[in-house]
Amino acid sequence: MAHLLRLSFFLMLFVVSGCATVDQSVFVGKYSERQQESRSDLFLLDNNTFCYTFMGGSLNIVTAGSWTTSNEEKNTVVLKERESDKNIHPAQGQQLNRLDNKISIVVDGYSIADINSAVFAISKDETPPSKFRPLLPKHNNTGRAYYSFPLFIPDDTKYFYVGSLEKNPNNEANRLQVTQYKIGNNDTIRIAFNNLRNRLPTPFNAQLIDNSLQLNGQHFSQKTELNQQEQQTVSKYCVAQEPLPKSNQKELEWTTLTRNKTLYFSEESITNKPYFNKNDNKEARKSNGLNALVKDEKNLLEQQYNKANQDITTYNEFLTTAEKLLKIEQRQSIYIKDISIKSAQLLVNTIAHGKVKAAEQLFNAYVTTIYPLIKESTNKQVQYSVLVIASQGTILYGATRDKAILTTVLDTLLGSDFNIETTNNATLAYNLACIHSLNRNKPDMLKAIKAARKMNKTTELFMKDGDFAFYRTDKDFLASIR
Repeated sequence: MAHLLRLSFFLMLFVVSGCATVDQSVFVGKYSERQQESRSDLFLLDNNTFCYTFMGGSLNIVTAGSWTTSNEEKNTVVLKERESDKNIHPAQGQQLNRLDNKISIVVDGYSIADINSAVFAISKDETPPSKFRPLLPKHNNTGRAYYSFPLFIPDDTKYFYVGSLEKNPNNEANRLQVTQYKIGNNDTIRIAFNNLRNRLPTPFNAQLIDNSLQLNGQHFSQKTELNQQEQQTVSKYCVAQEPLPKSNQKELEWTTLTRNKTLYFSEESITNKPYFNKNDNKEARKSNGLNALVKDEKNLLEQQYNKANQDITTYNEFLTTAEKLLKIEQRQSIYIKDISIKSAQLLVNTIAHGKVKAAEQLFNAYVTTIYPLIKESTNKQVQYSVLVIASQGTILYGATRDKAILTTVLDTLLGSDFNIETTNNATLAYNLACIHSLNRNKPDMLKAIKAARKMNKTTELFMKDGDFAFYRTDKDFLASIR
């Protein structure tokens, strides 16, 4: 985090060498630095205001104020930060409706560097704990990107606490400053440490030479010009602090949490048992948020699907998880295609293994739980998967002669808008021809045969299939299959 301190120094002072007087316009522009894990930008506007932003992991810093040439030192520009109540323990949250109904809390690892005794705690009510566990052993920052706590139970985790040691204002012993947060409706939390603190440090000199900013003789950033639109945007949303326009995307954004209160404790309140060490398992190194959660949920779905393929009696585990995921509006589009394909394939495999009773139960469960959640989808793969389910339903009807199954296929899965002449599922067309033959529904049988023949179902297939025995000498049937 040493570069962060250097960046904060950079906010204070510019010196242009070789000039008796300073033309303020030469400073107006954008100065940027990019690191592997961070990005910082300083905007000096022509109305003598500035905006500085830093983004790195979970640590996002935005500060603004005014700048002017110094009356005390020649060729010097001084930045004066606007008074603000900065939080040195920033936290963000999301409500992701986790399937496990637990709370995920992750620490931004990069922000812990240079922090004096970072601590954490939870409580089930507003009463703060008397002891706080350090995040890491002394002098043992492993430098990883994330530190992930084991999942917390909501009833035990109504409040969480983030703290670090600071110098006492009276130059006495160190004291532990702790920020209390209320979990609220959030189930996914990430926390960080802002080691830039509340004050800008001692002024630091820099030179602007040929539009290149030099810090201690080393190149920091090339100046780039700001157009009128960029100046207006920075002035409006950073300097004037107007709220950003809301995004039309359904993706959940991280919400900056408002601290409940700030508390102070003695250094003795820190225990000797850290949460993390360099030998932690993979779970302690994971990030959180939507991407990480989706990865875990996809793995769970895949495991339950494979389990059901091995033992069809466990299909309810798969369908229950699938139903829960499809009911979460923000994640339905992520899973709808995969769930549809897996549901159809599971039914195909079950019937192929001759497990008619289990297939019938799976078919009915799908119709009552999954289908109502996907039936309005316009995704072509989802729609095709429904046709596959319907096709397997016709096979079940042929095996069981259960009219309820046939009604479900024709009225629910296919419906009045289904057109046999335009379907692209050859197996469905053939199977519909079979059940119409069994039910002596000749007109619909002939339509289905015509559709199946268009998709290369062979004459021999129809002649050998016992489902068409009744029509084997019927001239219309023979004409249709040839």
